[in-house]
Amino acid sequence: MDLTELDYLERAEALRGKLYGIALLTLGGEAAAIDAVDEAVYKGYRNYRKLRQPQYFETWLIRILINVCRDELRRRKRELAVETLPETLVLELSLHRFTETGDSAALDGAARFSIHLDPEKTAKAVVVPVEQWVDLEGQRLLVDRLELTPTRTLLYLDGDPSNTAWLQSLDFWFTAPDGTVYDQQDGTVYDQQDGTVTAIGDPEQPGFYTYYFQSLYFVDHPEQLTLHIAEAVWLDKSEPTVTIDLTSGDWTGTLPEGALDIEVQQVNYDGETATELTVATTVNRMPLDYVFTAPDGSVYDCRGYSCLMADGPEHPARCCYYLTGYSWDTLTASLSYTDIVTPPEPLTIPLS
Repeated sequence: MDLTELDYLERAEALRGKLYGIALLTLGGEAAAIDAVDEAVYKGYRNYRKLRQPQYFETWLIRILINVCRDELRRRKRELAVETLPETLVLELSLHRFTETGDSAALDGAARFSIHLDPEKTAKAVVVPVEQWVDLEGQRLLVDRLELTPTRTLLYLDGDPSNTAWLQSLDFWFTAPDGTVYDQQDGTVYDQQDGTVTAIGDPEQPGFYTYYFQSLYFVDHPEQLTLHIAEAVWLDKSEPTVTIDLTSGDWTGTLPEGALDIEVQQVNYDGETATELTVATTVNRMPLDYVFTAPDGSVYDCRGYSCLMADGPEHPARCCYYLTGYSWDTLTASLSYTDIVTPPEPLTIPLS
């Protein structure tokens, strides 16, 4: 049964205490926590008609709150100017518990730690302008600048508005004039734990793509580094979809590069009957988005997913998506990417 407006308001109000506790622990301030809860409840109110699985109401609203909190933390991070940091910070840790009614209650006692900041490691960022365009099989990227601080390196990219696709991820590394490799995975500086690459950016609001590395701040003459691009993953701006018949297992549409086929079956998932969609693919990448659309336009989140990585052409990856409480015979899935561009030789872009 779909939620009514009254149902939503009553259930959201009953969860306010729990939501406040989560926001308080995340944001660390009462006023910010109250604002976050208000915003999450408002966003939920605007979208509650899309929720077709009322049994997951609490999880759904908490996820909205977490996204609101993340947005607030990102905003704070942008506003924090490095040069205004104090010489000493006081870290205060306190514990909270949830009561049976879902309210948050602080436990007695708090631990305080003084943290002395090393001025050499809170220095103002060094910016290396690049401003060079590169072409990746018809899609153009602007390598805008490299920004270095003592704790991280940021590479800023922008897409050409005339591109037919949005950038989803990029495989790249740097080299120094002496041949030293600064790789995000297995080079002489980065390792798999600390050198992973994270991208931020919303395809609905294309802008700068930002990639975070360990710091190159202490590298001599960073302006003499060379950027190497080995692979770019793109999503076509037409946002192609695949329509899947859950009864017959047939599907229509075009799968992303590397994806081979889709299989449908009913399985037991955490004690519930679930629809399992399995995509065989030669690419170690989830081919579909985690949100599916029903024939009436309502949106269903994937309950869970897993992926067994590929081990050669004869053993493709098997990426599984699990959907519970879905009553329709068909669904539409959006692609997470469409094309993978791998130049015959990595592109090289001298930063100087």
